[in-house]
Amino acid sequence: MQNKFKAAKNILAQTSKTIVSRITNQPQKIYGIFFEVTDACNSRCRHCNIWQQKPTADLLTPKEIEKIFRNPYFSGLQEIIISGGEALLRPDLEEVILIMHRYAKPNAFFSLSTNGLMPERALKATQTLVESGVNTIVGVSLDGIGENHDEVRGVKGNFERVDRLFHELKKMQNRYKDNLNVTVGFTLSPLTVNSMKDVEAYSEKLGFLFLPQVYEEAPFYINEGNVDSVGKEAMIKAIEELPFSLQKEIMLKAAKGEQIKFKCSSMETFFVLHCNGDVSPCLYWSNMRLGNLREKPIDEILQSQAVKDAREKTISGCSRCYNTWGTGWSMKAWCPPLINFLLRSTVEESLKSLKKS
Repeated sequence: MQNKFKAAKNILAQTSKTIVSRITNQPQKIYGIFFEVTDACNSRCRHCNIWQQKPTADLLTPKEIEKIFRNPYFSGLQEIIISGGEALLRPDLEEVILIMHRYAKPNAFFSLSTNGLMPERALKATQTLVESGVNTIVGVSLDGIGENHDEVRGVKGNFERVDRLFHELKKMQNRYKDNLNVTVGFTLSPLTVNSMKDVEAYSEKLGFLFLPQVYEEAPFYINEGNVDSVGKEAMIKAIEELPFSLQKEIMLKAAKGEQIKFKCSSMETFFVLHCNGDVSPCLYWSNMRLGNLREKPIDEILQSQAVKDAREKTISGCSRCYNTWGTGWSMKAWCPPLINFLLRSTVEESLKSLKKS
């Protein structure tokens, strides 16, 4: 209960900043970033076609990244998702994250997403980060057990490597309890719906957070038009069986095509940063490039006419969010729906306690 009151207090503080920003028409400090550090990928996932594209050669360099994040508008960074492609394919990944950590809030969380195909590389990067004082979350993808995972991910032996990585991360987490967390990332799709309970049980056995995400058709993944109505019905049924949570509500509404009642703060408190410096609102609108941080600082981009038009004509009217991180960051910036959820979850927990007693 005390943690929820603390969360509500933090949300109210963030909302006040959002109100001031909207009244004064001045950009506020960025809260979260999804950083595609590379679009190269060594996986062959059936639900994503990033790996079929030619990787970008002209990646942001560490020197350029330092210049970008030195801007005071990044000093409020609290949550940073490091992804790809496969982020670990960047040999300088640790250097990149440590640069960002230098300019973000001291207690900022860095979530490193990986397909687990390079367990030794993942362990080396994780150890470097936690020993450098970075609050690190390692999210490893797991869409089935054994050959089921390999079939979905398109690489034979993938599960074996992921399983080894999880067990080594468990040992590492026991050593670095203060700043290392591990999550099991599950992509719920018609291909994986029958594996969800098995992966959830696997997660619980290891003591890791099970983090399901709904399969998304989006330009970012180059996979539009891949799920039929029968597949969606199976996905909806699987989501309905998950425990009560904000994430469940977001995923269920998105899968059903229902409107999610929140005001998106994309290009206001968060955005997607592409590996070449381009800025987009989110994964679904990743083809909408609204500026490049190689060419202009973030505050100038946020105040540009292109961003104002995008927020007014596209972002403000969008109601189909599968990105639980984007929805969560938006709700932290505009508190009414999240405060409402915190109250309802408190009631839910109280009812469970009464039933047990």
